[in-house]
Amino acid sequence: MPKIKCAIFDMDGLMFNTEYIRGVMLIDVAAEFGYTVTMATRCKMLGRSRADIYDILRGDCGADFPVDAILKERTKREEVYYQEHGVPVKKGLFNLLRYLKSQNILVAVCSSTALDIVERRLEATGVKPYIDYVVGGNMVKHSKPDPTIFLLAKDYFHMDAKDCMIFEDSKDGILAAYNAHIPVICVPDLVEHDDDITKLTYRTVKDLDEVIDVLEEDA
Repeated sequence: MPKIKCAIFDMDGLMFNTEYIRGVMLIDVAAEFGYTVTMATRCKMLGRSRADIYDILRGDCGADFPVDAILKERTKREEVYYQEHGVPVKKGLFNLLRYLKSQNILVAVCSSTALDIVERRLEATGVKPYIDYVVGGNMVKHSKPDPTIFLLAKDYFHMDAKDCMIFEDSKDGILAAYNAHIPVICVPDLVEHDDDITKLTYRTVKDLDEVIDVLEEDA
């Protein structure tokens, strides 16, 4: 493919190693409330909106599952952890961001996480100066695999789909990219996808450093 003009990033699990931390804390907090959240349930939640997460948790853990209380406590502990330890950045992120800027490629972040949290994560990690546009999950009505969140970034930059590349880790993120007709590179996080998902990607790579090799060989 020709050189891209716009790179669109997912955030959790792609830029930052936050999905693992969030999952462990959710499982621990649920257990303290007397409920069991399995890893299978946790993986269903990846890349989904808050409303979808409510439905998943109540569907898998019971209608009486106290979603609000558990998620509130999980979020509180998560914020304390990041204040004490920092937000863990994925291997190769800054190398890739510096490469994109050196090539004058615009960069957007499109995350299912609420905009204020996305902005806070970007600021805390020093990533914000590399980002040209941000879309949070509370800015769209429908979550991934609906393509709207990615289309907002494409349209903001007045780009054609062929001039963009999405970077995703989750199944629903990959499906959203496919539904937007924008090529996507998958960098798996907690889940290794089956062939029916990987065949929808432009390429699946092991880490963000490898993305640079893909972009260079295809430029």
